[in-house]
Amino acid sequence: MKTHSLIFVFLLSLSFTFSQNTENPWVISLGANLINLTGDEVDSGIKFGAPSVAVSRYLIGGVSFGGEYTIGNAENGDAEYSYSSIEGNLKLNIVNNPDKSVRPFVKASYGLVRFDEKIDKEGPFPSTEANYTLSGGVGVDIDLSDHLSLNLSTSVQSNLEEESQFEIGFNHLKHIVGFSYGFAIADKDRDGIRDRIDECPDQAGLKEFDGCPDSDGDGIMDKADECPKTPGIAQFNGCPDSDGDGIIDSEDRCPQEAGSEELQGCPDNDRDGVANPNDDCPNQAGSAENNGCPWGDRDGDGVTDNIDACPEVPGKGVDGCPSIPQSIIDWTSSEKATLHFAGDSSNLSDENKSTLSEELAPILREYSAIELLIEGHASSDGSTEYNYELGLTRAQNVVDFLVEQKVNPNMLEIVSYGEDQPVADNKTRKGRKANRRVKIVLKNQE
Repeated sequence: MKTHSLIFVFLLSLSFTFSQNTENPWVISLGANLINLTGDEVDSGIKFGAPSVAVSRYLIGGVSFGGEYTIGNAENGDAEYSYSSIEGNLKLNIVNNPDKSVRPFVKASYGLVRFDEKIDKEGPFPSTEANYTLSGGVGVDIDLSDHLSLNLSTSVQSNLEEESQFEIGFNHLKHIVGFSYGFAIADKDRDGIRDRIDECPDQAGLKEFDGCPDSDGDGIMDKADECPKTPGIAQFNGCPDSDGDGIIDSEDRCPQEAGSEELQGCPDNDRDGVANPNDDCPNQAGSAENNGCPWGDRDGDGVTDNIDACPEVPGKGVDGCPSIPQSIIDWTSSEKATLHFAGDSSNLSDENKSTLSEELAPILREYSAIELLIEGHASSDGSTEYNYELGLTRAQNVVDFLVEQKVNPNMLEIVSYGEDQPVADNKTRKGRKANRRVKIVLKNQE
């Protein structure tokens, strides 16, 4: 008696070694049984008995482990027996889908069974006079609610021992009809948070958000996030400010570039008050009336074209018009004011010398108030530093020649632009030839 009681306690304690959670629910079952003895020398009826009590624990893949204790009655001809059994069993759900309300299963059991003609011989539990049995069976669970189900099962019990003077054993069938109650914690979304404390029981979520999800991982739960699919910041209720300029992306004309609120989130590189997308010259301060670009000065007289009454002719007055001889204006505006040079050379050609001595020098000797800018240029052959020096030498040689022609050197200023201001494509021979030049520009000052 003590041995069998210990076995029963052992089976139950073994089944409780698994931790309770939503993936491993506990189930307790209570039912009535029908015992039917089988065999060639058996004259059996079906005897009703009660109760059958079972505890099981879900493991994995539709497999459950548990223990079952049964008290019942059996008969063989005129002999009647009290029946008791204790078993450990494994159960496999053929349909392993918790959403199905009807789930057939198979099971296998091993345990102890006692048939006794004297009901009070050793009490209701199997004793050392019990027989070891091995059984297999089938059954079905039919859900009645979230936690309650109806159970029907039949198992074939095979006696593993021969009868002795102390033991009575039979092969038999055991039919059980009963109900099961599941102690599984309700967690519909399977996020590990009980439905009763889950603020979003139909959506898997996070513990820190009481079971609600944060789909974009920005630390703001979806139901408080106005942009749940795009990471954002708390300042804008979960919506993004990609450039960090304090303007929400949905209202930011330039969401990838930090800007100012007055320019709707766009930058203004040159600080001229015109946003970069509207600024045709974003790196040069200009006028909004000129699309953010500075006004040009085509004649280079220091008076911008928008207020220059003579935009094509250098002048010193506030209106941009000249107060110098028309002859110098005409000459510097003509092609003659551009002197060309051979490749890698700063020497003046005979043609250049003739133009300077016969046309320009006489005007300069007559009108001493004229000031000229002698610009030296080069093609892109050679390094930038070399081309700068070459342009400077070309300009200086023009000045030196004019000085030789009795021109006041104070009227002449030189500058080199090297290869920075090409007038033609340096990739072509013709273009490079056009870029090897000195340009004589009227500064238009008295």
